[in-house]
Amino acid sequence: MKINFRLKFIFSLPNKAGKHKVREKRGFRNLCLSYSKFPNVVGITNAKKNITIFILFFLLLQTSLFSQELRKSLLSVTGGYVVGNNSSYKNNSSQYLIWGDYYFSTLDEVSAVYKRFSLNENTFDYNENFFAVKGLMNFFPFYIRGAFAHLNGEYNNANLSYNISGNMFSGEGVYYYKLFFTSLGVKYISFNGYGNSEKLVVGFGDIKWRPAQWFSVTLGTQIMNSFLTDSLYKSVNLEFFWAPVKFANFSVMGFAGERKYNFDRNYLISYNIPDKETGAYSAYIRVFPVRQIGLIMNYEKHFYDEFSVEYYSLSVKFNLL
Repeated sequence: MKINFRLKFIFSLPNKAGKHKVREKRGFRNLCLSYSKFPNVVGITNAKKNITIFILFFLLLQTSLFSQELRKSLLSVTGGYVVGNNSSYKNNSSQYLIWGDYYFSTLDEVSAVYKRFSLNENTFDYNENFFAVKGLMNFFPFYIRGAFAHLNGEYNNANLSYNISGNMFSGEGVYYYKLFFTSLGVKYISFNGYGNSEKLVVGFGDIKWRPAQWFSVTLGTQIMNSFLTDSLYKSVNLEFFWAPVKFANFSVMGFAGERKYNFDRNYLISYNIPDKETGAYSAYIRVFPVRQIGLIMNYEKHFYDEFSVEYYSLSVKFNLL
């Protein structure tokens, strides 16, 4: 028996006439085995036969279970609730969100989200509306991705009140080559509030290694230039994705370095805190017990110079089409 690495999973089974008919099954995109002859030669031990059959069965099972990264549909809607805990505040913040996805084809998609955020502290209260949209266009092996977000909030305390507004833009080009997705892009972030006006230009780049649909590793970096303080904020980020079974997957990510007013273009999240962020980590668990309904759980912790913020979220996803 010889083993080769190819783009398809190819195996041969004997037919009634004793001849070997080659059959092929799409499975792993880049890993497969080629058997020049199924071990049925006289003299081979039963143990070797059993081991060979077990390996073949295991590989076919893996191919079936890990064939999808997440159960996607043409149209889906997600509703969720987020609780935030700032270490410098006594009360927790709350946030409601509704998220929609529409897939034009396998990789062309548009997503939009609306969030309502509120924080009622003893000395002040803050309420915010947030809207964002993102899209992807497929020109394989090239891709174009873009995102836009807008927020407006109102801050009130015993002495004053003022409005906060922000706009975020993101655009990037992605190129696929031999299991690697390489992207380069820019962001523009503008905030008015907190007694000043802040504008940042961000350059970023990512490299994603995706040997199979059920696993990927992404390494990225970004540099933020602040027009207000004339400062540079540099950071690196790392993300792991793993789908052990077809109906569930996990993501773990984090960053180290410095950021300010960061906008996450993938998850459409704006961290509009004026303080400098020095690190963060988060985890996502997505479970789809049935095709029509899924649960998404998330935990995040963000570190700033003098405090930290934790977020807990639970969302329910409905696949409509």
